[in-house]
Amino acid sequence: MTEIVTLSQDFKPRDYQKRIVDDAGSESALIVLPTGLGKTAIAAMLMVKHLNEGKLALFLAPTKPLAEQQAKAIDDIFAGTAKVKIATGETPPEKRRNLWTDFMIMVCTPQTAFNDLSAFPSIIHNFGIVVFDEAHRATGEHSYVSIRRLFGSDTKTRFIGLTASPGSEEMEAEIMENLGLSLTVRGSFADAQIRKYTHRVDIEAIRLRRPETLERARFILDSIYARIISELKDLGYSGISGRKDILKGIREASGAIGSGDASGFTAMNLLVTALRIDYAREYAETQGFDQLNAYIRELLDDETPSVRKSIAKLNSMDEMAGLLDLLNDPASDRSNPKLVTICRLCSEQAGRSRVIVFAHYRNTGEIVTSYLNSNCPGVTARAFFGQGPRGREKGMSQKDQAAVIDAFRKGEFNVLVATSVGEEGLDIPDTDLIIFYEPVPSEIRTIQRRGRTGRFRPGSVKILMFQDGREIPYYYMSVKSITSGKKVSAKKKRVSLDDF
Repeated sequence: MTEIVTLSQDFKPRDYQKRIVDDAGSESALIVLPTGLGKTAIAAMLMVKHLNEGKLALFLAPTKPLAEQQAKAIDDIFAGTAKVKIATGETPPEKRRNLWTDFMIMVCTPQTAFNDLSAFPSIIHNFGIVVFDEAHRATGEHSYVSIRRLFGSDTKTRFIGLTASPGSEEMEAEIMENLGLSLTVRGSFADAQIRKYTHRVDIEAIRLRRPETLERARFILDSIYARIISELKDLGYSGISGRKDILKGIREASGAIGSGDASGFTAMNLLVTALRIDYAREYAETQGFDQLNAYIRELLDDETPSVRKSIAKLNSMDEMAGLLDLLNDPASDRSNPKLVTICRLCSEQAGRSRVIVFAHYRNTGEIVTSYLNSNCPGVTARAFFGQGPRGREKGMSQKDQAAVIDAFRKGEFNVLVATSVGEEGLDIPDTDLIIFYEPVPSEIRTIQRRGRTGRFRPGSVKILMFQDGREIPYYYMSVKSITSGKKVSAKKKRVSLDDF
């Protein structure tokens, strides 16, 4: 006899959550809802019917910390009436085999789920529902895509994708195709039903003047970049205007080398050098003197053969010598108005609420953390980075990450400086002020960052940028994604809370 599964009496679904469940019906659906508005609870509500029919549920989360967090959240929502188990890459194989024999809801990291379902395919037909958390990852050859393939095209299993934003229309179409979804149900901060549970978030762009040294460095780097692009054009690689074009050219050069065309080697070195210089241009345009200097030094010290070829090419240019002279000159202006502004904002907020500063690069995050702790009255900052190493930089262990978040929650420090690991899913305490060190041209990441404030009281988002360069279009993309509920088509039909 099937056990009766019920939601906790303490769990009170919000009207927009009930509406989304109703709109999703019995279809496989992509649910798009901003960070902090209860997507996990919606998934649990959708599981009830399948569990009470004797079917199993699989909830997939992209990282171990997120899987553990979601397993606890789901267990709390069901108040112990559903047998919730968790399996990750750190779970010993023998224990995992036993887990798959006695559960109702399995919370799993994707690669572990793929490995175990491949090893025990007979269990696949017992799943009534599979939930893909952070479903915007389901592109290319991600494990989410491989897991969906295991179920085949004629399965009766229902699939649910959860995301704060699927990204572009093209990305959403790919996600829906890869996961076999037929419907999109979305809610945004513009929806009347959602506004009842959120607070106003003021968004302000702060435009800053780039220091003279960075302007000069930027001019030199632009000159180097233009020379390399010109040489590539002479080799037949025309139309290169950005990083995507460079990466496309690298694939073409690789093909030329494979077919025995010796010019492919010359083109490959130029393309890789152009890519490295474009990153240097980005540091000069968006980050600061210290970050640019560190990046150039790292290139010069790198003994990797491909890097040495790039350096040899750069050293043949007079402009490179000029850049090094500028970076080495003790009289060069090393000031960073972004650091000064962040210091002012955090000091003004000190004693009133917590602050999260988001930075794209880990090196920038370390610089921001050090600067705040050394120069800013009332501010105590700690860094929050991913587990993976970045070049010479070591990542944070899961234990260290958990300790930082716990300390932030307890008020042991008041400014969290985070890279992208702070954007996605993890239960980071709400704050009144979010600062973007730089705008990000990603709708997904921007919406996730913005979702860290305004949950319980009015919040503020400050986006820093230099007055010209690539940050300006990045900013307008950010603002558009924060303030609009962009309509995205689905394969079958689209339902939006704006319709009601």
